[in-house]
Amino acid sequence: MGRLSFKKGTVVRHNNQEWEIVNILDLDKVLLKSRQTGDIKTVLPTELEEISDESSKKTKKDAFLEGIRPELWDKAKERFEIIKPLIKASRTKKEVEERAKEFGLNYVTLYRWIKNYESTGKLSSLVPNLDARGGKGKSRLNSVVDQIITESIEELYLTLQKTSINRVYAEIKKRCENAGFNPPHINTVRRRIKEISTERFMKKRMSRSKAESIYGLQGDIFEARCPLDIVQIDHTPLDIILVDEVLREPVGRPYITVAIDIYSRMIFGFYLSFDPPSFFTVGQALSMGIFPKEKFLKKLEIEGEWKIWGLPRTIHVDNAMEFRGSELRKFCEEYNIELSFRPVGKPRYGGHVERFIGTLNNELHSLPGTTFSRPDQKGDYKPDKKAVMTIGELEKWITGFIVNIYHKKVHSGIDMSPEEKYRIGIFGDEVNPGTGLPDIIQGSEAQKIKMALLPSEERTIQRFGVTIDGIKYFSDVLRKYVEPGRQKKKYLFKIDPRDISVIYFYDPEMKEYFSIPYRNLKFPPISVWELKQVKKYLTEKKNLSSYDEFDIFKAYEELKKLEQESIKKSKAARRNAARKKVHKEKMEMREESSSEAKPLYKAVKDRPEEEIKEAVENEIDDMMMFDDDLEGDDLEIVKYDEE
Repeated sequence: MGRLSFKKGTVVRHNNQEWEIVNILDLDKVLLKSRQTGDIKTVLPTELEEISDESSKKTKKDAFLEGIRPELWDKAKERFEIIKPLIKASRTKKEVEERAKEFGLNYVTLYRWIKNYESTGKLSSLVPNLDARGGKGKSRLNSVVDQIITESIEELYLTLQKTSINRVYAEIKKRCENAGFNPPHINTVRRRIKEISTERFMKKRMSRSKAESIYGLQGDIFEARCPLDIVQIDHTPLDIILVDEVLREPVGRPYITVAIDIYSRMIFGFYLSFDPPSFFTVGQALSMGIFPKEKFLKKLEIEGEWKIWGLPRTIHVDNAMEFRGSELRKFCEEYNIELSFRPVGKPRYGGHVERFIGTLNNELHSLPGTTFSRPDQKGDYKPDKKAVMTIGELEKWITGFIVNIYHKKVHSGIDMSPEEKYRIGIFGDEVNPGTGLPDIIQGSEAQKIKMALLPSEERTIQRFGVTIDGIKYFSDVLRKYVEPGRQKKKYLFKIDPRDISVIYFYDPEMKEYFSIPYRNLKFPPISVWELKQVKKYLTEKKNLSSYDEFDIFKAYEELKKLEQESIKKSKAARRNAARKKVHKEKMEMREESSSEAKPLYKAVKDRPEEEIKEAVENEIDDMMMFDDDLEGDDLEIVKYDEE
């Protein structure tokens, strides 16, 4: 499974039966007709599953984004730059031929690349040797009808008169009938209009002075013209002191990463933690936005609706390091998301998300434990003495504020509530055509996105497995990559910083991720932040320049005891304890969500005890087979040198 589309006539699965989508009644109401009985019923969009046709099952298996070699990825980017000007509804054969001649290519090759790209919308479809992958195929429209649509949009829609989509369609219908052809469905015309670039749309439908006035008013590089057109991201420490879960003592201020949909002002997603901004925090905010949020609301016991999901077309960010990394850039390239950076020294270009953060902080000023925005506001108020909320309670409070207050309150910038504006963007009105419900990412495609938004490491695979940050990992799936005669190379691993007891290995032959546990299954789960704390303890307190994984986990247990002893008097210790609890809850929520989505990987802790025991015994036998000189004790003592 990949993407569930909500076009009329799409066949979907609900309760293990096949249904056809009859209509989209609302953001949370889809009208279905049973293919077996003809019964009609209404369901939630998130209750449906995509049905893949038989032809798609026979196509070559998609590689995960991380499994594509850099040189092939660069080749795909070169191909995209060649066809980029041609990815539009109004392209002509002459334009394709001229572009092909410019780059010394056959125009048929360009048509094939365009077809592959438009069938998936992903850059990886242009990777060499993947050209034959399946897709929806090219347009079935008669060439005359296709030309009528193109000319009508150009002559009627892309003008300063701002002709409505219904009038444009009426003219297309008349022209087709006069030419003796059946007219296309109105959704075909809507899709063509949706494909028009923002730059061209603004240039044709709006005067230059009007566009400039809008840019100045909104503080953005360009104006969003539909939901998910532009999502703006930023982060900040919040103006509130939180307490730990056990003693309810102060632990400090949390960070929040927020993503907002510029068109509607709906909050796309957020991530709250005690961890400073990073690619991981950005990825978690994006992940919340891309997927439906019903399970998240249910987990927090929030009454209300948060009906925004899907892949954004543009992500607008500042110039911070966490936005400049190769992992975020590659993710955006794959899903055709434009990564737009605000001009240096011009903070007004990030106005939308900053205004929301300002609004949120103002609301927090009414809560106990607030630090306020300025020292003169605080006066004699002591935030540490007044703090009462934990990070979990604040997350619930923020979610409730977003869902039941912010989304429902009239926003001065759009003269209506974000929910109302979003609804117009989806279903349209007399001026706007409406985009329809965004696709829901499901199954294997959902796992690809979640994996792509986790930090990566590259390591060689040794006889004992793989070592990351001084800790060894092993699983049977690594065996074939340590066979005698195999050339040593680095392989890709994904890490969830909240729990490093399991890492995820990308098998380049199977094109899947597999979970790889600690080699020593007795070690307790820890986070990356706890590991850093342990290493600091070993070097500064124990004066060790080199150590092994047994030293690491022994020190971890020592720190746990020290932390319990000092937790009553140390804010830092309470902060660490609160951070651990948040990471654990997030992991549990992610595992619960992943299990229902039929993930490609399974946590080793869920394997039967006999299976784990057999895997460990096989590991030791295998290592002894490779090196007869190894002694049993040597298998457990492999020192890790910090340098």
